[in-house]
Order: sequence, then C-alpha cells, then structure tokens
Amino acid sequence: MLGEPYAKRLLTNSYTMSGVDLPPLRYMKFFVYWPLAFHPKVEKALLISYGVGSTAKALTDSQEIEQIDIVDISREILEADIVVYPGLAESPLSDPRVTVYVEDGRFYLLTTEESYDLITAEPPPPAVSGVVNLYTLEYFQLLFDRLNEGGYATYWLPLGSLSVGDAEAIVQSFCAVFGDCSLWRGAQLEMVLVGSRNARGILDREKFERQWRDVRVARELEILGFETPELLLATFVGDSAFLKRWAMDRPPLADVFPQRLRATRRPSPKSTFASSGTLLHERATGPVAF
Repeated sequence: MLGEPYAKRLLTNSYTMSGVDLPPLRYMKFFVYWPLAFHPKVEKALLISYGVGSTAKALTDSQEIEQIDIVDISREILEADIVVYPGLAESPLSDPRVTVYVEDGRFYLLTTEESYDLITAEPPPPAVSGVVNLYTLEYFQLLFDRLNEGGYATYWLPLGSLSVGDAEAIVQSFCAVFGDCSLWRGAQLEMVLVGSRNARGILDREKFERQWRDVRVARELEILGFETPELLLATFVGDSAFLKRWAMDRPPLADVFPQRLRATRRPSPKSTFASSGTLLHERATGPVAF
C-alpha cells in the first residue's frame, strides 16, 4: 500500500510460520495479555520461539515484568528482527530486561535452574517436520516444572491446520499435565491452551483490569479487539472438564508415540475444524461452568 508492505510474514522452507497482520497479532499477544490479567504479578517470563517478535513485544510492553528470557534455536530468526522493527528502540530484543538464549527450547528447560511466573511460546505448527516434540506430554511437563507456584503457561493450538484427532491428542497431553487446563479463542481457529501450576484464589477485579489502565498496552488491546476487559473473558471456549470429556477417547501425544499426530502433511478439508467446527459446535450445544 502506497509503496509500503501491507504486512510482513515469516516463511521457512516455503511454510508460513508467523506474521504481523491482525489475526496473528491478536492470538500471539493473547499469550501474554491473558496471564497478565489473571496472575497477581508476573515478574519473570519465558518465551520459547521468537518468530516475528509479536509475543515478545507484548511482554516488553508490560511494565510489571522484571525479567524476560527469550529462547530460540535460530540465530538467523533473531537477526531478522530488524526487518519487523527497523527502529532499535521498538525492538523487543533491545529491552534491557531481555536476555536471549540461542538454544533448543527443550534443552533449555531441561538445563536451566530458572523458574517463571509465565511461560509461553510462539512455536511452528505441530505438523511441521521436527516440531512434534514441542507438543508432547513430556514437553508440557517441562513447562510445568519450570513454573513458579501459581504461574501460568499459555500455548498455541492451531485448529485450522489439525485434524480433530490430532487436536484431541495435543489437548490430552496438555490436560494430563495441567489439571486446570482451559481453552480460549485467540483469533479465528487459532486457539490458546492455558494451564497453571496450582493457581488459586479469587480474581481481583482491579488487578485484572490493570492492563487497560496502561496507556501503551490499552491502545494495543483496543487495536486487537479487546477494548474492555470483558472482551478478553468472552474468548472462553471450555474448562478442564469440557476438554477432558471432548478428548477422552484419544491417547495423549507423547515422545514415544509421535505418530499420534498423524498430519505429516496438511490434513484433508473433511478432517479439519475449518469445515467441521466440531469443538465449537459442542461448546455451543453443551455449555460448561467456569
């Protein structure tokens, strides 16, 4: 438009991994906005997989977070940050609270002694070669083990590129680790799984709404369609009882059974949520308490 790109998109091996148009921005920043609303105070956060930096930008926009660790296996992806954020001051990587580790995410979780109030990720789609082990029971357990008591993990569930069975296997893995798992709608069919390490307590309305009192964050929330705190709550799809009931007939995705994720190639349209809408239809006909 007028000599400028409409949006930027990250492709790896001809596969679109991330982008900065509105739907990806909405769900990638949702990974941060949700736990910041529900957690009393997120002081330490970990992001695994950088992508185009949208989730990282939501982290650095928050003034309450004191330490932000970013892990990505690709130095080239991190160096491409200058394409999305040509001004140094705007780049999340230039924030003094950020420490970057060029490392495999699972190896980092296995070896670090750090623990966090929030762990989130911007991983490639689970059907991409070499990525399945970022969606397994064992991997989600590593996330749980590195959370502080009461901390949250948020994770991507891309229903538009998964068969129903594949989604069930991932949900089974996540909910087997996070007993209080829940599902939220980030944007279109880009869902967000949320789990905690024994989060307890009554939600404080003033703390829940604090992001909307931060001028910088509130402006971004408005752009993404979260003009009020109530609109964040409106993205709720289902709680742990709903998810466990929905996926009860599917074994969890595990390191020793990676082919439970069958989609070595993109599923046929007949097997995708894009055409069947199975999960959302069940939500509409069988509401559950939250």
